[in-house]
Amino acid sequence: MTRIRRSRSPPPPAPSDGAALKAATKRTVSELSVLGFQDLMAHLATLSRMRMKPKSETFGEFEMTSTPPPPRAEAFRLLSLRIP
Repeated sequence: MTRIRRSRSPPPPAPSDGAALKAATKRTVSELSVLGFQDLMAHLATLSRMRMKPKSETFGEFEMTSTPPPPRAEAFRLLSLRIP
């Protein structure tokens, strides 16, 4: 079997118009900021759940969860995860 040797790799394909626009503006079609994977993971890690125990005996203990801003909420939706 004869193998063809290439002198160099073929050039990478040109980005689509949407990808080029996203790279230039750092915004998605939905106008959300474009984040790299590490940045996105850092953002997702900032959600917090706080256990509150009022001094008043009228109210019992309860939990409050921070509400994620749109980019984080969209990330959870795209990953099919529920917001903790």
